[in-house]
Formats: sequence, C-alpha cells, structure tokens
Amino acid sequence: STSGVTMSPSTCRIAIILTFAVINVTCFWLFFHPQSYTGTPNGDCLSSSASSTGIDGAKSGNNIFVEKRKKKLGDGCFHVFLDVGANIGVHTRFLYEPNLYPNTKTAASFFNEQFGTSRDNHDFCAFGFEPNPAHRKRHENLMAHFKAGGLRYHYIGVAVSDSVGNMTFYHNQDEAKEEWGFSDHVLNKDAVAEVVPKIRLADWIMDEIYDREMPSIVLGDYADKKPKVVMKMDIESQEYAVLPDLMFSGVLCKTID
Repeated sequence: STSGVTMSPSTCRIAIILTFAVINVTCFWLFFHPQSYTGTPNGDCLSSSASSTGIDGAKSGNNIFVEKRKKKLGDGCFHVFLDVGANIGVHTRFLYEPNLYPNTKTAASFFNEQFGTSRDNHDFCAFGFEPNPAHRKRHENLMAHFKAGGLRYHYIGVAVSDSVGNMTFYHNQDEAKEEWGFSDHVLNKDAVAEVVPKIRLADWIMDEIYDREMPSIVLGDYADKKPKVVMKMDIESQEYAVLPDLMFSGVLCKTID
C-alpha cells in the first residue's frame, strides 16, 4: 500500500496493463509522428527563440524545439560514386574523364549501364576511400584538379571496416605497381607495417549519403530519372567483414544501387 491506499491483486494487474498500454500507444504515436515530440533527446536542439523555421530552427514564439539537421557530404549530389579502395583514384577518372582512358572497356560499359551516356558530371559526387598515406598527395591533387572544372571529388584517407578504430597495414614493396598490395597481409619478407585509422563504412554511408538532399537542378538526361549510389569495392579481403555488415545493417539494400 502507498499513501494509505490498498489495491487488490486484480486491480493492481489492471493498473499495470493500462500503464503499459499507455506507454505503447505513446511510443507508437511518437514513432510515426516524431515532429510532435518537444523534448531535447540529443542536446542539439534550437531554442524557441530561433528566428528561422523548418529544419533549421523553430518558429519564434512557439514552445517547439526542432533538432537541427546535420549537413551531409552527399547533399546536392544527384548521383554518388563510392570508390572503396581507390588506390590512386583512377576509377573516378574513368567516370569523369573517360576520353582519357579509351581502353577501359569494362569501366566504361559499367558506368554507361548505370548512368547512361547522356550524363553530366556536374550531377555527380565521387568519394575515394584509400588508407595508404603514400597516395594522399595524389588524391589531394585530384581534388584540386576536379574542383577547377566544377566537379566534386572527396578523398577519404581511411580504411573501411565493420568497426571503428585502427588497423595495421603493410607496404609490401610493390611501389612499381602503385602499391596494389597495400593491405593487412604480409606479402613480402621486407614488408613495412603502418597503422591507419578505420571507419565503419555502414555508419559513414548512413551519416553522409543516405537521405541526402537532392539538387534543385539536374543537368543530365537520365532514362529512369532516378538518383543512384554506385559502389566499387576492392579492399584486399576486407570485403569479408564489410559486405556482411552492410547487408545485415540494411544499408546495402536501402542505399546502394
């Protein structure tokens, strides 16, 4: 008993059932009507005195808090190309500058199949994931080169995995081949270890690409009019960790075309 009030076991059971029913109905409502929630779950909300409205703030004079949307790297990109395991970045050049690589029949055929032949490079954003610091300068030059032509290329200098942290990679003495063998495997007796940062690719895609804002103008002529996210992956056997994580997290099915 509490406060002098005593409930029978049957009354108590009814009260418990009603309490859980109210909780379930409330959670159901908030799930489908998140805009009705006025709390501050993340501490990253705007006060009611904000002068703007919509996604960036709350209308002045109202006691409503709206969580500020985080800007994504993919905002404004109609099509997205993810080059995961980019090496020196030539696959982005196959996409943006196919005329310089007339012998790349497979890449040309693939991009034409995915994006058509009447595409405009300004509708794209390309992201190159490459953990080898020996290629950093090359990618920085590529970013500057494409930016000068009004094209968007982002170099992401990390390894990808199914978790966040660090990985030990090895320079396997194949500089003559642009270090194709830079990986977490020792392939040469004179291999040199290097610790590199790693990210969970599934999280990055959700944070930066999924639900991105579409551009107001699309310049190319695309048959299906559908924005796409296309990925090429070559990560020296780490596919066995990354691909299952992308599948079981749902990211592969709802984001990658």
